[in-house]
Amino acid sequence: MRGIVIKSHFEPSANLATITRKYAAPNLEVWGALVLNATVGGINPMAVRAFAENEGGTAKVVWMPTHDSEHEVKVQKETRPYVRVSDNGELLPQVYEVLDLMKHYNLTLGTGHVSAEEMLKIVAAAKERGISGIIITHPGLGAMVTDPSIEQLQQAVAMGGYAEVVVTMLTGNSRKKTVAMMRAVGPAHVIVSSDSGLFGGENHTDALVIAAKILREEGFSEPDLNLMFKTNPAKVLGLPVR
Repeated sequence: MRGIVIKSHFEPSANLATITRKYAAPNLEVWGALVLNATVGGINPMAVRAFAENEGGTAKVVWMPTHDSEHEVKVQKETRPYVRVSDNGELLPQVYEVLDLMKHYNLTLGTGHVSAEEMLKIVAAAKERGISGIIITHPGLGAMVTDPSIEQLQQAVAMGGYAEVVVTMLTGNSRKKTVAMMRAVGPAHVIVSSDSGLFGGENHTDALVIAAKILREEGFSEPDLNLMFKTNPAKVLGLPVR
């Protein structure tokens, strides 16, 4: 494994990535992330600026809201504050400001747990700004996260997005649906992510091994696997492809 992105849904992780590189894993590419949930002020340009200017230079990915997104909170029928990215079908001005900052600092975009319609608008706005690293956050993982149709996902990857497949999408009842989605968009537009790190689950390397085994069983070739596990993740993070 060449590297990892450390993702917390509730606090920036660039400082942790810097410390990890320096003291724990000097031979691993460790990157930080920021998720625009309520704990950082939602769609907060100043939070993005502070994250990007981390002295260690490890800031890499900014996700639109995940567990605090309006879409997830409403689908889950929860009564708690949420973070909005749009109003009456139009993205909020601060979303555009955040995307401008991401382009300026050469950060990668993760679309988060927004609705499929909002995801397409965010991807289109990112493309207009020349953001080259766009992750469509695990589409199809569940109704509470972004759950686009195949046609909507094909539109997103046509604009430069990469569909993220996390390991639990392959190990559970969604395996058949996930494989069909991967074939519909093509390995050239897919990244495989462990999404590991929670207690009780596989560690990162084991999860990736499990995913590779399943995809081989489903008939994906070694060049396909190299694209989805190595080449595309490097491209979406703006790293040199080895």
